[in-house]
This record gives sequence, C-alpha cells and structure tokens, in this order.
Amino acid sequence: TIADLAPLSALSADHVAEVCKASLDFTLKGADKERLARVAASVGGPADATVNAVLGLSHLFVEMAKSGVKKAEFLLSISDLALKDDIREQVAEFFMGCREAVQASLGKLVMTLPEYHHVDWRLDVELGSRMLRRRVEPSFVLRLDTKEGGAGGKIDSHYLEADFASLTRMIDQLKAAEAEGQTAHAQRIEGISDDVGRAGSR
Repeated sequence: TIADLAPLSALSADHVAEVCKASLDFTLKGADKERLARVAASVGGPADATVNAVLGLSHLFVEMAKSGVKKAEFLLSISDLALKDDIREQVAEFFMGCREAVQASLGKLVMTLPEYHHVDWRLDVELGSRMLRRRVEPSFVLRLDTKEGGAGGKIDSHYLEADFASLTRMIDQLKAAEAEGQTAHAQRIEGISDDVGRAGSR
C-alpha cells in the first residue's frame, strides 16, 4: 500500500537507491525472493517492511509510467506521503530515469483477462457429532466460473474454501483496500492520471 513507503524516510540515500533498484527489477523481471531477502538484509530493520516498500514503490512506478507523468506531476502524486524532501527528490529522479524502460515493459504485456461467468456458494455447518462438546465451525465454500474471451471461450471453475476467521480477515483486507482508494492521495493519483490521459488524447 501507499503507507508502506513511509519507512523510506528512515533510510540513507544509498539504501533508498537500493530499494528503488529492487523495485525496478521487480517491475521488469518479476518476483525474486532471494533478491528481496538480500535487499532487506542490507537495509536492516524489519524484513517485511522493506519488502512491502519495494512492492509499493513498484506499484507506484507502474501507475505513473502508465500515465506518462512528468517529474513535477510525480512529485505532486507523492506529496502527501510522510517522506523527507530529499527522499522524494531521489525517488522522482530514479523514476524519470527508468520511466521509459517501465513503459516499454508494460507495452510488451498482452493481457487477456478472463470474464466473469457465474458464481455459486454454500455454507457448510456440521449439525451432528458424537463429540458433543465439539465447537461448531462453519465453512464457507465459493465457486467462481470465469470464461476466456470470445463467444466460445473456455469456462474455468475456481474454488475457495475458508473458515469463518479466514473469511473475516479477507473482508477486513478488502475493506482496508477500499478505504485506501478513497484517500486524498489515491484520488490525487487518479486525477493526475485522468488529466494526463485527456491531454494525450487531444
């Protein structure tokens, strides 16, 4: 998430550069667990925080590259983050240096996403058991059918089974993601993307 970038302010310029490079590698080449582990070990601090910063920065690079923003617009998009001015400038300079590479990588991606076809679900609850003191634990089962593009596209079924606790955690995560989409920072990025898109279509 956007909040995952905040720890960058506590890093040295060399470590910020290392995180930026790891984010670019992740964007262009995909996940490399060993590379992420080495970066986390080099930077120090919680490994999860470093990995999340790498992933968050990668997401930011992709979104900004899609929009074709300039440096001033990039700086504006991250102005709400709790980052020091020199860190913002360093990240912006790095992005401008790799923007064309990210755009070229995105241009090579041919995505044919499956379409929604049907969904079905059920709630399984054990009504009887020889173990009278056994706690009832309902299980939620969902089947999502998707169809590949085209009228005669293949239909695939995907199954999800979760207990109540896991389902509650997923709901909380989805609510958190939805709430982040309503933040001023997210709306600012969306506004910049729309403005750039309209300018490019003129």
